Amino acid sequence: PVLEFHLFLPQMRLTMDALVERAVAAELAGFGGMVGMDHLAPPGAEDQPMFEAMTTSTWLAARTERLRVGSLVLCDPLRHPAVLAKMAATLDHVSGGRLILGIGCGWHDPEYDAFGYPTDHKVGRFEEALEEFEHTLEHKVLGQKTREWMARCLLELERPREIVLLLQTRLDAETYPRKSMVE
Repeated sequence: PVLEFHLFLPQMRLTMDALVERAVAAELAGFGGMVGMDHLAPPGAEDQPMFEAMTTSTWLAARTERLRVGSLVLCDPLRHPAVLAKMAATLDHVSGGRLILGIGCGWHDPEYDAFGYPTDHKVGRFEEALEEFEHTLEHKVLGQKTREWMARCLLELERPREIVLLLQTRLDAETYPRKSMVE
């Protein structure tokens, strides 16, 4: 295995042009990837501007050639698993297979409270969401818990080439690599 270094650069307090400039510089310097974070408001800096994670990753992928892009980690309750599966498959295709998909159950309770997300049973809810996400990617169909109208959103979903999947499964924010379930 080849050792790669990735840059963690939260997409806050910077313009999109500045993020692109840093991504291009990271690619030229030989970094294998660049990841941001996923919060509705950055913890401890709620008054600072911050770009949405998947949109930022898509833009950075469009502006680079080899750099893997993604987040450490996407907060599970912010996106329906079927919608996230479609977003991930789309970004995987438009980037030529350069998506690093970090998914976790979230940790910052004040953010959950501010936006009305429940803070109990995070890991259990995350496990259910992950099962539906993987089922959607593997079988191109939705799980039983998904509303019927969501099925129309996935009719044209192509199977991703390869998605590197990182999971944050414990509340102490440890991150574990997990092999992609797709070919």
